[in-house]
Amino acid sequence: MVILHGSSGGREEALGRSPNKSVSTRARPRPPALWTMQDVVQWFQRHCGDLGERYSHLFHQNNVNGRILLRMNVSALERMGIIVSEHREEIFREILKLKFKSDILELQDLERQTGLGMPQTKK
Repeated sequence: MVILHGSSGGREEALGRSPNKSVSTRARPRPPALWTMQDVVQWFQRHCGDLGERYSHLFHQNNVNGRILLRMNVSALERMGIIVSEHREEIFREILKLKFKSDILELQDLERQTGLGMPQTKK
């Protein structure tokens, strides 16, 4: 799912850098923590296939927004009404992948803002 917000130009200007000199001017996906309930349902339907179709109404009924989604675990999915353990595990795997991707993007943004990169290891 690609939920976009503005390019990095405004952020670069706020940091005193020229937006034309930024490494990438592509729009970044909106962080999942800022997703609305509708965004979550869309993501769920796209990334969880048949399970998305089968259970998306539960995410809607429980008003699951992005912040709530990122805090969910297998027990929370069961409390929502997803009783088949294999379904819960598959959905939770997708949530974990989303968290991981989101964390990577956030770290990359922090590195760009501070001008620090990850230290290179010597081989």
